[in-house]
Amino acid sequence: MEDAMTTRTQHTPEVGPTPGPWRVANETRIEYGPFVGWSVAKILRDVPDEQWKANARLIAASPDLLAALKACEAYLQGVEEAAERMPAEIALQTTVKAALAKAGE
Repeated sequence: MEDAMTTRTQHTPEVGPTPGPWRVANETRIEYGPFVGWSVAKILRDVPDEQWKANARLIAASPDLLAALKACEAYLQGVEEAAERMPAEIALQTTVKAALAKAGE
C-alpha cells in the first residue's frame, strides 16, 4: 500500500503549476486533486468577507484562466500570420503574452 506522500508526489508535475481543477475548500484553503486536504493555497482573511471570497474564487479559477490564455495565445498566433490584423488583436496579443509571462509560461 502506498503512503499519502507517494500518492501526492505522483499527482504533482515536475515543472509548472499544480494541475487543476482547484476548488475553494473552506474559508482558508484552496484544494486540488481527488482527496480532501491537498492544499495549493491558503487564504488570509485580512480583508472584508466578500473580498476574500472573491480572492478565493479567482485563485481557484487560475488553472482554467491559464488554459484560456494559452488557447487565446494560440489563436492570436494564427491571426498574426494572416495578412491583416486589427489593432485590437495586436493589443490583445500583447496583453495575453504579458499575463502568461507573469505566470511563468
